[in-house]
Amino acid sequence: MTLASELQDLADLCQASAQQNLSLLIGMGPRPTDPAGKAAWDLGQSRLRGQIDRLTALAIELSGHAVVAGLQTANEDLASLQDVTEAAAERIKQIAKISDALTIVGAVLDLGLAVLTLAAGPSPANAVALVKKAGDLKKLIEAAAEE
Repeated sequence: MTLASELQDLADLCQASAQQNLSLLIGMGPRPTDPAGKAAWDLGQSRLRGQIDRLTALAIELSGHAVVAGLQTANEDLASLQDVTEAAAERIKQIAKISDALTIVGAVLDLGLAVLTLAAGPSPANAVALVKKAGDLKKLIEAAAEE
């Protein structure tokens, strides 16, 4: 159990006790007419009202502490989540760099294949393909250099 839930359980217990004392206070009935009965009734009523007031105040205070404890836990969780998010963003950047490098490697392989194709069968179409592959590779290298 978290501190917040334990504090809230205590607050609920205090509130339930205050409700029981209120039931006892109501159950005392009307004030007796004889002097001894009046004194005992007044004393009992005063004691029960004091307990109700203290228990209600304690329940409110404990509920407030439970909220604060819950917010502190949430704040710690949010800070941890922020750290994880920042680490993930950094890894995504690294993956993007690796992806760019692999794209360049792929373009180099395509250029090499175009050279081999031109060497195996010289033709205007193969020459145009070689020039296009060289241009594509140049654009990729320039884009990587800008980053």
